[in-house]
Amino acid sequence: FYFRRKRIEWNMRRVHNTSISPFVNIEKGHIGGELQDIGVTAGTIIGSGVTFASYVTTAPSNQGTPVIEDNVSIWTGAIIVGKVTLGSGCTVGANSVVIGSVARGASVLGSPARALPMPMKT
Repeated sequence: FYFRRKRIEWNMRRVHNTSISPFVNIEKGHIGGELQDIGVTAGTIIGSGVTFASYVTTAPSNQGTPVIEDNVSIWTGAIIVGKVTLGSGCTVGANSVVIGSVARGASVLGSPARALPMPMKT
């Protein structure tokens, strides 16, 4: 198992320039997307069905590390900083900087990321 993990880690770095810490907790299922030039730091918790675009970065702060729940989409160039929770089914827009928690099903955009208004249901 150790050699298999190291081989996968080496291939991710060599081919995709990707850095996913071995101390990331991928809870269940899988992560998908481009997985090119992404950086996920130690302590980050990732749920199932999370989709990453390229150039995504997670970074810890003094308060803690990010928690990414199930079925979250994170688009190109997004940066997630500190002890924030990305709620299930939310979307983080391209080049957004997330410094606060995101509600379930919400879409955030900008630097710093702000929630987009929810469409009215009729």
